[in-house]
Amino acid sequence: MVIPGEFNIKQAYQTIEATFARASHYYEDWRSYQSLWDIDLENIYLKLSTDVSLWNQLLNEMKEARKTISTSEDFKCFGLLQISYGNVYSKVNTKYD
Repeated sequence: MVIPGEFNIKQAYQTIEATFARASHYYEDWRSYQSLWDIDLENIYLKLSTDVSLWNQLLNEMKEARKTISTSEDFKCFGLLQISYGNVYSKVNTKYD
């Protein structure tokens, strides 16, 4: 037996779940940058020492990461759900600029 409106409710739940999945993935991407301001710079100096190739690799990775987080916006909306990342961006820039 088909209940009137059942398809619409099912479709609404699927849309909500898909929106939360996209927002969750986006959040995890930004959360991965937490290590940029949590990292102890002294440990980096000790690990990389005078190895120029390792320093070059680190700088290139940081440059690529910076491209990802460099944006003029400080939030992203997923329907009615908003993820604000301005604070993260500000902390990373303050530490490395």
